Amino acid sequence: LDCNLDINITNDGLTCTKLSSGGFGYMWSGARANVGIWRGKAFFRVRILQPLPVDVPNTGDLGTGYLARIGVSTADTPVGQLGEVDRSYSYGGSGKKSCRGQFEKYNESFGPGDEIVCVLDLTQGILSFAKNGVFLGKAFDVK
Repeated sequence: LDCNLDINITNDGLTCTKLSSGGFGYMWSGARANVGIWRGKAFFRVRILQPLPVDVPNTGDLGTGYLARIGVSTADTPVGQLGEVDRSYSYGGSGKKSCRGQFEKYNESFGPGDEIVCVLDLTQGILSFAKNGVFLGKAFDVK
């Protein structure tokens, strides 16, 4: 996996947690597979297990203490900036989708206990998501 330094990944590669105490609570971090696709279709699922405690000054009003973003990006984009740069697409726990730092309403929010499926169809150039088994529809046209 490709990840930021403040991400802990279990030996089986299936569970990750983010350091959230001290200054780490101010940071967005990411993890992604290091095997990509360039054609066809692929999907993966993420289950949000529990909220991370974020107890650092000046974060209470941000409302981002327990948010996650799920999506895809190209290998040449920064791993911790999913949805903030070109060729990087995300669906966030706030219910918004983003690419190139442009955030817009997509669907409902998600958090602990939810399972999100990300579906990439490169034959049609479409990225979609599902939440808890309910298909949410197309989020992006991708190239």
